[in-house]
Amino acid sequence: MASDPGGGPLPLSPFLQILAPLQYVVELDPPAGFHSRILALKGVTAVAGFGVLIQLSLLALDYHRRGWRSFWLWSLVPRPSGRYICTNSKVVSGIMSLLCLVLNVCYLSDEALAVLHGGSQQLTQAWRVFCPPAIIMHLYYLSWGQLQAYLVGLRDRDSELVSARLANGVFLGLGGGMFVAMMAVASCSAYLGAAFWSTYPPLKNELLELNASWTPGKPYEAVLYALQPQLAEFSRTGHINNTGAVAAY
Repeated sequence: MASDPGGGPLPLSPFLQILAPLQYVVELDPPAGFHSRILALKGVTAVAGFGVLIQLSLLALDYHRRGWRSFWLWSLVPRPSGRYICTNSKVVSGIMSLLCLVLNVCYLSDEALAVLHGGSQQLTQAWRVFCPPAIIMHLYYLSWGQLQAYLVGLRDRDSELVSARLANGVFLGLGGGMFVAMMAVASCSAYLGAAFWSTYPPLKNELLELNASWTPGKPYEAVLYALQPQLAEFSRTGHINNTGAVAAY
């Protein structure tokens, strides 16, 4: 620690006292095993990419054989109990697999660049929060596709056990509700993550500028009071309340 001419330690700038815990929250060091985790996830992504390539190849072959008729997404299959909504699992699975792959690649690239180059992990939150909804909806459509095939393949008498209105209502209601709920949560999380990061760089720069022009004994209370709006905005979108950075002021 630096010392003044009298031999005592120089007092730490109040602006650095605020900035230090903020940097601890935002500018995280790579956690232990981070490189290995990223490498393993890249391997899993490569396997998933190979699976997507196979699905797209099958779609291309189907298109070569049947033309654009092979790319239908849904249809109504008539049965004695009504018309059942049936989806084209091959096309839906191909689209959802490609979407999940793109989101995962963006997430891995963003996290590696952010953490390894001293950025905030909050940068990756937008990609991270949208990966689970896409994967869950993919699994939902695959599972429902199997149930649809079972219902449509039942004998006429057995198909009346589950009416088309009930099956279609559950499919649309449950799927739509899951999608809206997950996208609402993911959008809020992504917004808070983006707002958290966007408020940090200007706040950090201003604190560093104030620290450069500050000398021990110089009043700073009025300056800190002027910073309250920025600190409040950072507190609303981030985790400053947990650091206690402004509690002393």
